[in-house]
Amino acid sequence: MKKLVQKILRSLPLLLSLIFVGLISIQARTNSDIWLWLRVGKLIRETGQFPQEDFLSHTATGREWIVHGWGFGFLSYAIYEYLGRLGLASLRLVISLLAFFILKKTSQIYKVSPTLFALIACFSFYTISNAWVARPHLLGALYLALLMLILTLYQAGKVGYIYAVPLLTLVWANSHASLPIAFALMLLLLGSKMLENLLRAKGE
Repeated sequence: MKKLVQKILRSLPLLLSLIFVGLISIQARTNSDIWLWLRVGKLIRETGQFPQEDFLSHTATGREWIVHGWGFGFLSYAIYEYLGRLGLASLRLVISLLAFFILKKTSQIYKVSPTLFALIACFSFYTISNAWVARPHLLGALYLALLMLILTLYQAGKVGYIYAVPLLTLVWANSHASLPIAFALMLLLLGSKMLENLLRAKGE
């Protein structure tokens, strides 16, 4: 009985932080951009073509428009068509929970205590809560968390996961314009490895 209580107490910070993240993510937020992405998704669904020029605004109609987040628009429209606004809220919740568990796995590799991770997760999600709405950056944040995990596993000697990066960047490029962050992280990893090898060589 004592061991069970201890196990529950150890899991309590993580459980409470998970509930906190879920409550933040499920809340409805005012977000006019979602209608733009739903319209993009509808156009792709109905015509099978990607928008190449602005077709939504009055002042910029006809101008060239590179729709980096078309993948999010297509996904959002497919969900909205069948599940409505509840589906969009559920999408935000699912992405939040996936990001939470991916970051939790990364923290375990770095041997961060569950309590500290729970505090950081709660603070981080609370900080971004006002901007945590149904927009392409939700997927961008998820991809960033996943890339961080892959790079962390690579540093830990599990090199097989690194081969998933090209597929990840391909999906990322068609979902959100934050892809340059991925290359910045990989260059940072490469630079840190080169510096580590240089310092090791000098030490020898």
